[in-house]
Amino acid sequence: MQNRTIRITLLAALGISAFVMPAIAQTADGQVLSTLQSQVATAAQGWETTVMQAARSLFWILAGIEVGIAAIWLALQAASLDAWFAELVRRIMFVGFFVFVLEQGPDFAKAVVNSLFEIGAGGGSASPANIFNAGLQVASVMSEKVQFGLFEDNALAIAAVFAMVIVVISFSLVAAIFVAVMVEMYVGLLAGMIMLGLGGSSFTKDFAVRYLVYAFSVGM
Repeated sequence: MQNRTIRITLLAALGISAFVMPAIAQTADGQVLSTLQSQVATAAQGWETTVMQAARSLFWILAGIEVGIAAIWLALQAASLDAWFAELVRRIMFVGFFVFVLEQGPDFAKAVVNSLFEIGAGGGSASPANIFNAGLQVASVMSEKVQFGLFEDNALAIAAVFAMVIVVISFSLVAAIFVAVMVEMYVGLLAGMIMLGLGGSSFTKDFAVRYLVYAFSVGM
């Protein structure tokens, strides 16, 4: 009975090892995650020119409507020349500020995200591939202690193999979350540039400000 239990234990351990080790070997360098991240970044950057052109067009359309409404309102009130001049200065300052936000907002948002990312990484080089590889390194160290045999503690060895699998899965999930955050950063920040075009009107300017707030939330 004892020999039968040992044989079953050995077969189970060998089966787990045969299933897990090839999978680890195939992804040992985390290349899949690096490739996915690069593809998403490349695809997202391809939208930047198109989105910014649309944002600029939207901005100036809204700015023109804003100035037109202000002019009509002043005309209906039969405003004095001083009132016209004061309104003109106010509109120039408003439009000028949000033109700056429109042109520099994307670079500012990226700088904020990258700065917070570097702070979070503690000066290291954090990436989904590095996180996944760290899990593989831990599993590799654990595998050096796994020994099967008639005179070995096979139950402990099987537990170690299961622990290796759990470690790899856990680090893989963390790496997947990292990839999701990176995808949100690329897609959200680039596609969200259209919101900067809403800064052309005092009625929709809050959306442009929220884009910059969103950059902080992504970085955090």
